[in-house]
Amino acid sequence: MLGSQSVGVRAFTVSAATGDKVQLGSDYVTLKEAQNKRGLFKLDPIYDDVEENSSVINLWKRQKAAELNADASAMSHIDELVRKEHNIFEVPDDFQRPYPKYPPPKGAVISDDGGDMVWSADLKIPYEEFRRLAKKTLIVKRTVQMTRKGKMPSMYAMVVVGNGRGSAGYGEGKSDEAAKAVLFATRAAIKNMSHFPRYDERTLYHDIEHKFKATKLFLWARRPGFGCRVSPVIHNIFECVGIHDIAGKVHGSRNPMNVIKAVFEALKKQRIPSDLAKARGLRLVDVNHTYYQGIRTTPRVASACRTCTEYQPLLADRERQAVATLVKLFENDTRISFYEGEPLRALTVLARSDVHHLQLSAATAFSEISEFDVRAVTREALAPILYLLQSMYADVQQGASSALGNLAGVSENKRLIVELGGLELLVRQMLSPSTDAQINSVGCITNLAADEENKLAIARSGALVPLVRLGRSRDMRVQRNATGALLNMTHRAELRQMLVAAGAVTVLGELLQAKDEETLYYAITALSNIAVDSDGRDALWKAQAGLVAELLHIMQTRKIKVQAQVALTLRNLASDARYQLAIVQHGGLDALLPLLQSSYTALVVSAAACLRNLSIHADNEDPIICAGLLPELMDLVPQADQPELQCHAIATIRNLAANNGSDKQAFLDAGLFDRFQMTLEVKGVQPQVLCELAAAFSVFALNDQLWRPIVELGICRLLVQLLRCGHMDTEYNTCLALGSLVGKGHPEAAEELMRFWPRGLRKALLQALTLPEYAASNVRPGALWVIMALLNSRPAVVRKTLRSDAPILTAIESIGGSRVSSSSTCTSASWGLLPSIFGASTKPEDPDESTLNADNETAVVDDGFAPEVQRMHSLARQIVALVQDSD
Repeated sequence: MLGSQSVGVRAFTVSAATGDKVQLGSDYVTLKEAQNKRGLFKLDPIYDDVEENSSVINLWKRQKAAELNADASAMSHIDELVRKEHNIFEVPDDFQRPYPKYPPPKGAVISDDGGDMVWSADLKIPYEEFRRLAKKTLIVKRTVQMTRKGKMPSMYAMVVVGNGRGSAGYGEGKSDEAAKAVLFATRAAIKNMSHFPRYDERTLYHDIEHKFKATKLFLWARRPGFGCRVSPVIHNIFECVGIHDIAGKVHGSRNPMNVIKAVFEALKKQRIPSDLAKARGLRLVDVNHTYYQGIRTTPRVASACRTCTEYQPLLADRERQAVATLVKLFENDTRISFYEGEPLRALTVLARSDVHHLQLSAATAFSEISEFDVRAVTREALAPILYLLQSMYADVQQGASSALGNLAGVSENKRLIVELGGLELLVRQMLSPSTDAQINSVGCITNLAADEENKLAIARSGALVPLVRLGRSRDMRVQRNATGALLNMTHRAELRQMLVAAGAVTVLGELLQAKDEETLYYAITALSNIAVDSDGRDALWKAQAGLVAELLHIMQTRKIKVQAQVALTLRNLASDARYQLAIVQHGGLDALLPLLQSSYTALVVSAAACLRNLSIHADNEDPIICAGLLPELMDLVPQADQPELQCHAIATIRNLAANNGSDKQAFLDAGLFDRFQMTLEVKGVQPQVLCELAAAFSVFALNDQLWRPIVELGICRLLVQLLRCGHMDTEYNTCLALGSLVGKGHPEAAEELMRFWPRGLRKALLQALTLPEYAASNVRPGALWVIMALLNSRPAVVRKTLRSDAPILTAIESIGGSRVSSSSTCTSASWGLLPSIFGASTKPEDPDESTLNADNETAVVDDGFAPEVQRMHSLARQIVALVQDSD
């Protein structure tokens, strides 16, 4: 400490045992000896504090009084002598005032001499950061304001400050003195500081063209080492921001004030990759791959690992070696993989360290690289990430959960994360008070729930209740991720029941008020899936009294995608009779009409599907017709390029026509049979459309107003052709239509049908009767019923025809007398939909729940015949008896 270095007054401590001696280091010396030390009494304004060293000053006073043989308390000029000799109270002329060691009092603006900048709390910047700021005074000029008192001169200054790491700001100041104007401008610049993104921490993300008043600014990003080739004013700004490779031009006005403001506005216009990905609906990894040279080690990862070298003396040997390995890899190769080999081993060492900054470096590395390099990884790569997720530090957990969410986008990783116990850790993190932790953990669970094998494991891990709670979060990002996770969990019936029990119905109903389009879409879709089950519809009916009105309001005000999903939700709700009436009562038909007239196919399909279920209720027939929906449905029937739309339109018309008590003139006026006949005559119609057409004709044939056009317009010929289409359900529905047409007892229908007996009807019925047992569960009962209907309508003619047709009679006898095995099945629908021969009406179809995957149940009896098979055998024997009857 002695010699060339300066030792201040604080180095002395007075020892009570040594009296007039002072402690210097480990030795005690007299004051006279201490005075011979070089620089010992030079004032050190940082470390010397007069108040704290009053004992030393008093000692000097006593020694000075002893030398003068006087009493220290009696000499009035002793202070002046001590000050002159030791120079304690006077600051040397060459002394430069540095920043104070401790922050000045709150509110301090200017130092004592009125010109230096001093930190204060209202600057809203840490003191250490304040000391590192770079200041550029770009404009200082004299201004004059003309008032009634004359010209009032003042000084104007414009200053730019920045930390060289992306944060900068500009400020303007006025005062009567130039120094104070600069000071005020500097303080304003610090308060106006903003952060600007930099690509590779050296240049812009893209070229910028910006106009500010009469100044037109052009900035172009350049390669590394290009330099800052811009005007001096802009050069100073970029020096404060920390941009080193850029080119620029200024056209128009070159007023420095406008140029400075134009530069800062232009920097705010940058679009970083995350903004670009969100705007284009892409993943961040795709944007980076297309625009930013794909996978590469980001400066943030490299710098995070390089900072570990600052703590080398504190690290263990393994940790120090891992840090050295990573730094070496970064310097030699910027395209390395963290998921295997030496980099993974080094990061694993850092992840399992007890040192906070090492764990943070590993978490940062995994988080950053997983945004660019998303692929299937091994257990060894996931293990350190899951270990970091258990860290006590929130920033480490945040980085680990971010990496886990990125990797969960690959199906192989989803199952592996669940196998390694990642769900419990993510559920624990969802309960964290940190918003960032909630965003990352819920986003990861959303990705995991996209895999069918993980859904049940997620539900059993206790994640449903936290997800429902986070659906009420005030943070839009947390709310969106939580709603997406709930949506992914509604794709299985047992999970839907668990969600209803967890209170998801109430939360999803509240989310219908969400301002975010994605959150709203997820909530509506989740409600639509819950409405598939009857239990879910009951829960919605009890918990959400105003659900229908809210959905109809959304349908009229939101975007096309949301409107289509609302219509599908109403379709699923309309599987319940209560909702069928409620939707119509709340004005749902008026809301569906514009959708049917839309040019957007998804809207038309969803509206038609909703109307299909609404038309099932008999009380809705008149409102649907009065709302003007029937002509719109008729126009949809011939659209051969949209088979799903055709099916919904035909089924809706069939349901409306199933009510025999109402007048059907509106159907005839709307061109019902013209549209249906046109569709039947088109080649290449899809089998499901033909099936719906045949089912519709089976309903029309039972109506007193609609059966006659079928006979008069020659549609019977087309129906006979359908009997040989090769599609079992279509052939069965066609048998229903022909049997219903004849079974009503109209002689014209029976004559028309017998006219086609040699022209295709006989061959089609024989083919149906002789089908193999396993393939004829539906068609054979229908064919038998057509023959029975013909026998009851025209017994003599049909009996004579069948007696002379040995193959058909033999086939009927074989059905009536065969011993079918007990496993033979005949669906309940085959007989439930067969109208009685003596005139009963068919009922509308069951609600369309297209999202369900439930097959028709089959009746199987272990001993004897199934009831349906017994009825088919009985019908065949009745036909044989009628044919063989001599009367």
